Amino acid sequence: MGANAYRVTASPEAWHRGDLGNSLASLFFADDDRTYHERTGYELSVEKAFPLAAVTVRGSWRDDDFESLRSRAPFSFFGDDEDWRPNPPVDDGSGRAVTGRITLDRRNDPSFPTLGTWVEGRFEHWGFGADFDFDWAQGQARLYRPIPTTRGSFVALRAMAGGRLGGSDTLAPQFLYRLGGGSSVPGYDALNELLTGDRMAFATATVHQAVAGEFTRLFLVGLASVGDAWFEGQDVEWNTAFGGGLAIHGRARYAGVFAVYGTEVEELQIYTRIKPWF
Repeated sequence: MGANAYRVTASPEAWHRGDLGNSLASLFFADDDRTYHERTGYELSVEKAFPLAAVTVRGSWRDDDFESLRSRAPFSFFGDDEDWRPNPPVDDGSGRAVTGRITLDRRNDPSFPTLGTWVEGRFEHWGFGADFDFDWAQGQARLYRPIPTTRGSFVALRAMAGGRLGGSDTLAPQFLYRLGGGSSVPGYDALNELLTGDRMAFATATVHQAVAGEFTRLFLVGLASVGDAWFEGQDVEWNTAFGGGLAIHGRARYAGVFAVYGTEVEELQIYTRIKPWF
């Protein structure tokens, strides 16, 4: 059981790219894949792990206040002030939610899995007399399988879907999905209007083919992704991307350089990563 009180700068896109990667991209190139708002409140939670089944169940109660944050143009080494995109406002107000989450984790190494399965499902009910009233659910599955012909090579698959359950009103901006960038549908700019909505689905596959090394391995990497985010009543338009690159993985770190082509926007994006794609 736990309790937490906070006043934090939050971002609905925090799951796209890790804090370290996003901070380095912002510091050097003014490349920030997130929108921001202020969240103040508290959370009460209870969590139970079932080690033999590799399952964890968590339930919580949240009471939050949301406030907009003004746009800023922080320092960056190689970026200009105009490279910082405006930070959009959110719908100020309070929200109360009961949430539930169940996770299955059978990966051989959570930091760099090459075998196993990871599955997570989430549900949230917002309401209880506050300003925001909706139900939300999200599911994600990741599958890792070695390639038997080459030691260290593997295939990884990720599928994810979620969003508001029914209703015709648009969600407040702080609850919307904004895909694109380096982790959800690569090959498209982060926060792209093509990939914005109150529901989404996408899938990504990578192939890591080991070409050299034993304890520190060099990989040729191939990647394919497809996905969309949309609002109720809109047609789903699947946006595809293909690419590849080189990656190296040792005992302490993963690093790689990749080029990914977004077919709908006809643009090539270059990514550097210090963590696996997923």
